Amino acid sequence: MQARLRDLGCDTIWLITGQTRDDLDKAADSFFIRKARELLREEFAMIDALKEAGFDTEKKVRDLIRTSRAVMLAAEEMGGYNTQKKGRKK
Repeated sequence: MQARLRDLGCDTIWLITGQTRDDLDKAADSFFIRKARELLREEFAMIDALKEAGFDTEKKVRDLIRTSRAVMLAAEEMGGYNTQKKGRKK
């Protein structure tokens, strides 16, 4: 009977459970996200902090990483540079 209903285009999951496939997929995704958040608390905390700071897309995060690397390289190069003038009196 299920095969006949499927052949007619009936969503048998909906017929049996009362929920659509999308509803079940969302519930499964929600479950896995909750589990991932439990297991990877620090990583998700970092992601949440980035989102709150406005870095809510992968491109924005990549741009932030590139900028951070550029700043770190510049800081390393300037690390050997002495900003104090020789013989300067206080």
